[in-house]
Amino acid sequence: MASDVVEERLLRKLAEVDTPTVSNAIETLGVRGRWEGFMNREVRCMFPEMGVRVGYAVTVAFSEHREDVRGPSMGEVWAAVASARGRPKVLVAQDVSSPEYFCLGCWFGEVYSWTLRGLGVVCVVTDGGVRDLDRIPEIGVQYFAGGVTASHGRIMPRAVNVPVTVAGLTVKPGDLLHTDRHGVVLVPKDRVPEILEAVQGVLRREGALIERLRAPGVTPEKVVQILSGR
Repeated sequence: MASDVVEERLLRKLAEVDTPTVSNAIETLGVRGRWEGFMNREVRCMFPEMGVRVGYAVTVAFSEHREDVRGPSMGEVWAAVASARGRPKVLVAQDVSSPEYFCLGCWFGEVYSWTLRGLGVVCVVTDGGVRDLDRIPEIGVQYFAGGVTASHGRIMPRAVNVPVTVAGLTVKPGDLLHTDRHGVVLVPKDRVPEILEAVQGVLRREGALIERLRAPGVTPEKVVQILSGR
């Protein structure tokens, strides 16, 4: 398996697993600290009913429009998204606006969602805002955002395909992300087969523990014994 693109069959298997279980499986491999590799609560899932989205990161930084700053054109941003290797794609967009404008305007709504779907994007993760919530579900693009706003203000792209940091997680172009209603997890691409195997171990152990905890007549004392490994 190439290190930069994961086999499609493995991506499909990842998409069958919820994000907390994927996170637990990664922990068992000891590839990073337990406080690393996932986004914090500064972004939230906007459409929990959409389920799991797995994809390769395409990254962009944006801000309020500034006459003294030059950035890529919107055409250049869309071309970069279109040419990014790997499908499906997750667009990770960091708001680098000045403090007085941070998360005030909104880059993403109905029109851009149709654009992104056409470019192979299945999920957007941003610490900025989103709008048109009534119309986005039919488009099918998932969103994790810092909030909702009615107006787009005046937004400009600042850089594309650069490392960005959203909700405490630094994401590089091409990183593999796993998302659902619980949040966003960075998946080590070179360990996906091991992660999927570890998922089965996690499910077996948790299932056995839950079965004991649900047993008829379980007492508080018995619960303590179970959780103590007895």
